[in-house]
Amino acid sequence: MELPAVEVRKLVRKADLWLMALVAVSAALFVYRRGQDQNWDLLGYHFFTGYAYLNGRGLQDVAPAGLGSYLHPAPNVFSYLCFSHLAFPYSAWAILGVQLLSVPALVGISRELATILGIRETAPSRHIAWLLGLLSPVWLSELGTSFFSSSTAVLILWGLFLLFWNRPPRSAWWLASGAMFGLAAGLKLTNGPFAVAALVTAIWLTLSAERLTLVSLGSFVIGLCGGFLLTAGWYWYLWTNWESPIFPLYNKLFKSPFFDLVNLRDLRWQFEGFEDFSTFLVQVAFGTKKTIEPIFADARLIVLVLLVPGALVGKSTTRLANAALIAFLLFFLTGFALWAQMFAYQRYLIPLELLVGLVIWVLLVRLIEQETMRVAALLLISALSVWAIKIPEWGHVRIASGSRDVFGISIPQRFASTPARYLVIGQPSSYILPSLHVDSQFFGLGVSRQLDEVIGRRLGETSTLPVRLLQLGDAEPTTADALEAVGIRPSSYRLDCEGVRTHRFKYAICELVPNR
Repeated sequence: MELPAVEVRKLVRKADLWLMALVAVSAALFVYRRGQDQNWDLLGYHFFTGYAYLNGRGLQDVAPAGLGSYLHPAPNVFSYLCFSHLAFPYSAWAILGVQLLSVPALVGISRELATILGIRETAPSRHIAWLLGLLSPVWLSELGTSFFSSSTAVLILWGLFLLFWNRPPRSAWWLASGAMFGLAAGLKLTNGPFAVAALVTAIWLTLSAERLTLVSLGSFVIGLCGGFLLTAGWYWYLWTNWESPIFPLYNKLFKSPFFDLVNLRDLRWQFEGFEDFSTFLVQVAFGTKKTIEPIFADARLIVLVLLVPGALVGKSTTRLANAALIAFLLFFLTGFALWAQMFAYQRYLIPLELLVGLVIWVLLVRLIEQETMRVAALLLISALSVWAIKIPEWGHVRIASGSRDVFGISIPQRFASTPARYLVIGQPSSYILPSLHVDSQFFGLGVSRQLDEVIGRRLGETSTLPVRLLQLGDAEPTTADALEAVGIRPSSYRLDCEGVRTHRFKYAICELVPNR
């Protein structure tokens, strides 16, 4: 005897809720065991830019956190508040709570795909598929940390869910979907490829499905622009003060006078051609550093590649189901291709990493008709993924539970209690700056020749504040060159230095004492 549809939905929801609860508890234990986050970006710019944005420092400082000073700081506000106001592990768990919002979105997408594929929501293969998506090594590496590719992935996955949610009023859901993609791209420009992929998907759905109209597509585009506009205040600030809306990126195009006319790109993360890309897809199953600094391994990608040829000639479904199914795969493939061409940096791929399990499931459904065989195949793939997975380590330290001593900063009292103009040499250093006097000014040296000239002019202005250095490590020969770049000659000063220690690095703060 079949259960009524209402009872079936209740059972499905309960099963998903229990599995999501299990995921949340496992993730919380995982985050706790790793310890306090100390990743380079947190020390280099996440913590300081969140602090600076909240405290409206604006033009008071110049490039204090290097190039990171000019990336949108809004995503860093939450991690700054967590690390500065909550004790460990509650700070990490608060961040984790946001990151785990991707999980119910993933579950929702799996339910919509089940409808599209003509599979019952109670099918065990659906549950295994979305759980397989969570075996994403780079996503797991970011849990409880200040990295926000995993936080903005929440917007992308919920936006994708609303794009496929076949409930009226469709235009309203597409408006919200577009807003989420636009907001994600505005907060982190590397999410741009997913916004483009979503637009391509929305166009495909509009052209191929009878139920959708140009009104729905127009709603999505309006939402996309509106979501981005929510973040536009920062880009307007960059435009009005540094003469480029995304300063200093793509400066060959925008030609800001404060940076060289080059389009910045880290050449470590690029594919030289199709052969290089194909080699990566094989190597990633065993461990690679091709697209990220620490080694990671993800066997699911090679499984995906091996399934594609068979799935392309697999059995078809109804016309509407085919249109929606193709749309889902189109989003994944378009986003993946744009990522490989523009960035090829693994952390920026997290939204698609989380979808890999569902893509594998879709391909298996087109290849295997029996549910028991699908379950067996997915369990085998999951076991292989667990066996092969290598989760990157970005830096953690063990601190006592209940401790708020996030960084272990120890600054000599004479420096901490009096304001000064600080010249920052070497990164990561900016996480120390909020511990210094609030009336201080911070200038990061060596970001560009043009910004050094701006700093030199600021130092030439009349001020009662002393000039001090904050430098990574002990005094180095490059210190004199860095100071000369801002107009301070070696013969005009001597350095009065004291050491500063933190959990990760050793620094020196030196006051520039004028020579008589």
